[in-house]
Amino acid sequence: MTPLVALWSHMRMRPTIDWIIIIAIAALTAAVVRSALPFWANADGGFGPTLINAQQLWPALVAVGAVLLVMFLLAYGAAAFIGPMAAMPAVGAGLGWGALELDGMRSVLLTGDIAASYGEGCIWAMFVLVLSWVLIVRRGGVKTVEPDSTGSHPDPMVSAEAIRAAVFGIVAGLLGAWLITRTDFRQQTAVAATVGGVACGFAGRLAAPHVQPVLLAPALVLGGTLAAWVAFIFVPNDVEAALAAGKVPALLLPLPIDWAAGALLGVPLGFAMAHGFLHHDDEGDRAQATS
Repeated sequence: MTPLVALWSHMRMRPTIDWIIIIAIAALTAAVVRSALPFWANADGGFGPTLINAQQLWPALVAVGAVLLVMFLLAYGAAAFIGPMAAMPAVGAGLGWGALELDGMRSVLLTGDIAASYGEGCIWAMFVLVLSWVLIVRRGGVKTVEPDSTGSHPDPMVSAEAIRAAVFGIVAGLLGAWLITRTDFRQQTAVAATVGGVACGFAGRLAAPHVQPVLLAPALVLGGTLAAWVAFIFVPNDVEAALAAGKVPALLLPLPIDWAAGALLGVPLGFAMAHGFLHHDDEGDRAQATS
């Protein structure tokens, strides 16, 4: 085989290999999440939907910790082969897939344990932040993010550009999730959070195209948690009647794990989609300055 033929064969096989890795990581993550679901068993015979609903809290905490560790290792290992913005959706899809068997927010609303879900949402936001930082910063960043007019990238954590991207991403993400969510049906809330993730990644990149997207995914998880806290204020006293009538605020219905899975899966997709809408005017300015 000549070098040219070998190169052509490699180029044709590379996308196939990448997809095999993505599907394998998603399947492994889903299997790990499903294996931990029995530790989420609640008094009603279902799973979850939050840790506080588990009959045995400490085993549930250990199980969730094991899930987070495996997800981190799978994503970190996969990022070396397929890049961070493909590794994140892979574990996000697996997390969302595996969590579909959890109960909806109905049981949490009826029992009044809503405050515990806020804490769980913050835990997921912290995990997603650490994972995003490690995958994006430690793996060299997203190659398609162009530097600004000075030839540098803004700080992905504390710069004004990073904060602007996070704020625009949260607003767009919550709006996208709100448009989809109407019930606590598990498939619907999972899809809604993913749509929110896509909107977050898309809007965040357009708002600050030169910054690495470290904050976007955790910002959406934290935003979803805060939105649920605010939405609970508007829940009628008769929660069961409100659920039956569909009068519970939509952003109260996705689970904390839905926001985490939707952010990991959707944000990289939306971020990639936004690339085609960008036109870096500063590149032309630099070219004119040097001509």
